[in-house]
Amino acid sequence: MFVVFTESSKGVSPVSPDVIVEQDIQVLLDQPKGKNQQNTPKKQLSVVTKKGLQQVSLNTKQDAIAIPTLPESLTLSGPWQVKFDKKYGLDHTFKFTQLLDWRNHPDTRIQDYSGTAKYSQNMTIAEQYVKPGTLLTLDLGQVNIAATVIINGKLVATAWVEPYQLDITEFVKVGENQIEIEVANVWVNRLLADQKLPDTSGFKIARWQDPVTKMPKWYTDNQAPPPSERLTFSTQKFMSQDEPRQASGLVGPVQIKLSQSIKL
Repeated sequence: MFVVFTESSKGVSPVSPDVIVEQDIQVLLDQPKGKNQQNTPKKQLSVVTKKGLQQVSLNTKQDAIAIPTLPESLTLSGPWQVKFDKKYGLDHTFKFTQLLDWRNHPDTRIQDYSGTAKYSQNMTIAEQYVKPGTLLTLDLGQVNIAATVIINGKLVATAWVEPYQLDITEFVKVGENQIEIEVANVWVNRLLADQKLPDTSGFKIARWQDPVTKMPKWYTDNQAPPPSERLTFSTQKFMSQDEPRQASGLVGPVQIKLSQSIKL
């Protein structure tokens, strides 16, 4: 259970969440140091678990607040429909029974893919998850590298750094919901794959210290490149052919976590 205090925390040092999960404990929130420190009582937080209820009280309040135990986190397991993008060289939708790193997929087209793929599934949200004061956080788990989330056709947000967590409270409803997660990786895997294919660009890669090499005419004329099995064009080799692929895709686990906002 998470407890979010909406009362101003100015002058109060935060307490780690793992401190307040034990039963019958007293947690002291330190006050800022000042001239009247000895005359200023410390705020005292008491969290007591009893008969399925969390009881929270501050010594500045007379009455304790009873909080019903929140439901467990909801894990969005498979299957996922994963649609890859034609413009990045893979026009196909796959069924993922479980989430995994693209490097570990048996299809080499997915292993070599660089671009965006859209994960989608329908999820059912029970009424107990959608109640006043309950906050829903979508935790995407491990993401390589960035993810944009859309729920019921509405854009939620994009996450590109850990923790990959987004507030989805206002986007879900009781019953069936559609979730789409667009995940983008980096270009490394496609560049590695293209290095093994014939180069028809007409461009000769020079060493860094050599004079600048002229760009091919199709490039300077803003024309399409010559037909090729390659999907990319690069003026330098930044990787060796035996370099390992980069981690890619949505690995998860994807969970909806609950917390509660309380006014003291």
